[in-house]
Amino acid sequence: MTSPVRRAAGALTIVEGAWLLYSFFYGPVVGFTCLGNGGGCSPFPTTYLWASLPLGVILLIVGALGVWGASAAYTGGIIISVVTLAVMGQAVVADAGYAIFHWSNNASVVGAILAVIAIGVNLAGKRARGGLSEQANPMNLPVFG
Repeated sequence: MTSPVRRAAGALTIVEGAWLLYSFFYGPVVGFTCLGNGGGCSPFPTTYLWASLPLGVILLIVGALGVWGASAAYTGGIIISVVTLAVMGQAVVADAGYAIFHWSNNASVVGAILAVIAIGVNLAGKRARGGLSEQANPMNLPVFG
């Protein structure tokens, strides 16, 4: 039985991966790489553009495993979220250097905030215990006789 904290960590990791993929394909950001063919512009500079697609897919997989209750998924979610935070944070810093800074157009700010929250929730999910407590275990029934 998976605890609610672990399910929330998995769900948030899925949201983070979905946001990363959305911002890769459709993110409305000024000043970065436009994908063409109606794809919109990515918030990532060309240096990190290659990393965002695999990171998003890995986060979706890790999040699904986290909702299912695999304990290694929370450690993986922390590691991938730290990498995502580095990529999104670099995009936020690079975008802040422009003369016109549009918060409404900056998908990388939302991605960085999601990564920070996902790191915290995955840390809590890693420490949370699922299943029955010692006292609630049905094998600990009183013995009369």
